[in-house]
Amino acid sequence: MPAYFSMIFTCKKNMEFEGLIQDFCDSLMNAGFVFQSGYWGYEEDSLSEIVAWNQQKLREDHEPDPKAAYLTGYKQIMFTYGGFSEVRMFVQNYKEDDTFSFHVVLPEDEMILWMKGRPDYDRKKVKRLLAVCERIWQRPYVERIQTELELSDPLSEEEEIRKGAEPGAEPFAILAGELWEMWKENSLYVEKYVCRRIQRDGVIISRRGAQDKELAMNQELQDRIIALIEEILMVPSGTITADTRIEEVEEWDSLMHVTIIGELEEQLGVKIPLEDAIELKSMPELLEKAGCL
Repeated sequence: MPAYFSMIFTCKKNMEFEGLIQDFCDSLMNAGFVFQSGYWGYEEDSLSEIVAWNQQKLREDHEPDPKAAYLTGYKQIMFTYGGFSEVRMFVQNYKEDDTFSFHVVLPEDEMILWMKGRPDYDRKKVKRLLAVCERIWQRPYVERIQTELELSDPLSEEEEIRKGAEPGAEPFAILAGELWEMWKENSLYVEKYVCRRIQRDGVIISRRGAQDKELAMNQELQDRIIALIEEILMVPSGTITADTRIEEVEEWDSLMHVTIIGELEEQLGVKIPLEDAIELKSMPELLEKAGCL
């Protein structure tokens, strides 16, 4: 069994609603995740069957008993995404907590590259997963997002973060603005991180690294591409984001698509082969072809 890299989405129980489990799964699938099967005894279950089971368990505030059969707990889901050999999602809940969490896990070694004999994160994969998390952050029931490696220290709880403890940011986390302000005021570790504000009063914090300059250049190119596309389509700033699907933008028809590809090369030097350009369905695909992801 491989070691795992985890993205943990902490959610508020007082915002639980009937379709929450489905909403979270839809958010993953809208970001490119594809349902594959159930897991660990539930391989033949459909997504709707698993969602309904987990929703009922969550409604009951169910806490799995480690001594009981695993078949009585929340059902896990297998997805395919981004070429990873395994992507799995499960729910974790403790009755005494006012939150529960979704865990999305994938093989740790597939997140790592060896640079000059030393391990470092595959920044392209990190950037894609961060885009997924930034999209899911827009769900109002998500309270914070942390990441960890299997042998990381236990994740810090909200009160610990308020007092200055490091959040789980292996390699990034997303905190609510008010929590981030408290952490920044009390933490001794602020200089280890790069921080960026996002919508819904969120703040992405990510570890500084040797590839920060490259990441900054990629972000600058991404911003210029988005701004140019918005200018061509004559839509308001903010209409196009790093995870927009082309079908979502009424102005982005086939003629405008050809124009965009031509102007990207003419104005920014971004060359996307015609056979690739025809197949583009979303901004993540376009940005990847442009070398930003």
